[in-house]
Amino acid sequence: MSHSGLQDIQQDLPRTIRDAIELVNKIGEQYLWVDSLALVADDQEDLTNGIQNMDLIYEQSILTIVAATGLDASAGLPGVSENSRQVNQYVEEVLPGVKLTCQTQPAAYMKVSRYSTRGWTYQEQYLARRSLIFINQQVYFKCKQCVWAEDDSKDDSPFCSTYDSFDLMFLAIDVDESPLSAYQIVLEYYTARDLTIDNDAINAVSGFLKRLSGRMECRLVEGLATAAFDANMLFVPINIRDCTKSKRRSAFPSYSWAGWRGQQGWEQGDYVFEFEQASSVKGSLNLICLEEWLNTHTWIIWYERDPDGQVTPISVPRVATTIPSSYKDIDYHHRALADFPSLSHKSPLRTNPTRQISLRKRSTYPLLQFWTAVGYFSIRGQRIFDRENQHCGAIIFHDIGEFKDGQIAEFLLLSKAQQRSRQSLIDKDLPNPARLANRESSDFPWDLYWVMLVVWKDDVAEKRGLGQVHQSALSRSYAPGLQWKEILLG
Repeated sequence: MSHSGLQDIQQDLPRTIRDAIELVNKIGEQYLWVDSLALVADDQEDLTNGIQNMDLIYEQSILTIVAATGLDASAGLPGVSENSRQVNQYVEEVLPGVKLTCQTQPAAYMKVSRYSTRGWTYQEQYLARRSLIFINQQVYFKCKQCVWAEDDSKDDSPFCSTYDSFDLMFLAIDVDESPLSAYQIVLEYYTARDLTIDNDAINAVSGFLKRLSGRMECRLVEGLATAAFDANMLFVPINIRDCTKSKRRSAFPSYSWAGWRGQQGWEQGDYVFEFEQASSVKGSLNLICLEEWLNTHTWIIWYERDPDGQVTPISVPRVATTIPSSYKDIDYHHRALADFPSLSHKSPLRTNPTRQISLRKRSTYPLLQFWTAVGYFSIRGQRIFDRENQHCGAIIFHDIGEFKDGQIAEFLLLSKAQQRSRQSLIDKDLPNPARLANRESSDFPWDLYWVMLVVWKDDVAEKRGLGQVHQSALSRSYAPGLQWKEILLG
C-alpha cells in the first residue's frame, strides 16, 4: 500500500465506495474504513485481527455510513452527488391551508431492505454509536438515543426520543439486559440472515460475541458461550415446518448454532435469567433462576477435545455479576449426578473422559466429550414412541432427511425440564398424568428430559434434532435399554 494508492483505480471502485469517499471529504474528515478494502483477504493474520476487533471499529468510529439503498455496492449513496436521487414527499391538504405529511422511522424501511438480510451488516447496524443511514431516497442520522430525518425541521425535537419502535434489538444489547439473554436474542436474529460464504458464520458476528462473552466472563467454543453451557445447547430451528432451511455447515460442529443454516432459537421455558426475577414472573409454572436450574437439573460434565486430541474441561463461570454471592460458580467437576434408575447397569457412573482415542478421521474443529444416559426410541413424524408403542415425547428436527417413519434412533439425555417445548406444535398430548391431575397447580414436577437426536459419522455423533421425552419412558427404551455412555459430539 502507498500514499494515494487508490487514485489510479478509483473509477473502478463500486459506486457506493466512490460516494463514501466523496461524503467523507464533504464532511471534513480524512479517513474512511471500508471492510472490503481494509481487510486483506489473503493475509490471514490481518484478516483475523480485523475481524476480532469489529466491535471496536464500529463503536469507536466518528460515524458509520449505512448504505441500505439498492441490492449491491453499485447502488451508491443517493444524495451525495448532484441529481443522484429523486425525493417524493407525500403531502395532503386535510383542511384549507392545513397540510399533513407522514413520517416513517428508518427501521421500517430497513426491515424490508436487502441490507437487513445480509449477515455481515448485522454488527454495523447495532454496534455503531452514530450512523448515517441512506435509504428510501433519504438520509437519516441515528445515535444510541435518537433519530433525525431530513424531512423533519425540528432539530431540537428528534424524530424518535428513545429507541426506534421498529427496531428493538438495541434493547437486547442494553447493558442492563442479562448478557446470556442478549447472547441468545442476538444470535436468533443474526441466524435469520444470509451469508454468501458458510465459513463466515462466526466471523460475521464476532464483534457481538466478543462483547457479550466479555460481559459473561466466559470463553466461546465454536460460537457457543461456555457460561450456562447446558442452556446454550438447547437451540432448535425457528421454522420447524421447513427443515430444508436448516442444513449442516460442514465447517462447524453440529452442537453449535454455527453448524446449521437457517434461523435458530433457544428454549428458555424452565428458568429466568436473573435471580431476582424468579419469584416475580406471574402466570407461569414454578420458574427457578438459571443458576438453580444448572445446579439441580443438569449433570453432564463437559470436556472439549481439540483436533490434536488434547482434552480440557469446559469451565463454566456464573452467568451474570448480579447473581448473589451465595450462588457459587458452577463447577462441572463436582456436580451431583442425576439418578437414572432405569439404567441397564448399576456400576458407578463414570464421568472422566477417555484420553487416548484413535479416531478414524481427524476433526477440523473441537469435539465435545462427555458421559450421559442414552436411550433408544422410535420416530413417527415429530412424535417419539417407546418400545410399548406409547407416545412419550416430541422432536424438533434440524434435518429430517436421514430418518424414516418408525425408525429407532438414539437420543442423548441432556437435562431435565418442567415445561413443554415452546417450538413444538404437536406435543400438546404428551403424556403427563401429574399435569392432568393438577391443572390448576403451578408446582408441576420436573418429569421431562431434554434429549438430543444423534446420528453417528464414524466415531463421532452429530446432532440432528432436539426434543423432550417423559421420564416414565426411560424404562421402556428399545434394546439395549437405557445406557450410560461416553459421547464424542461433533
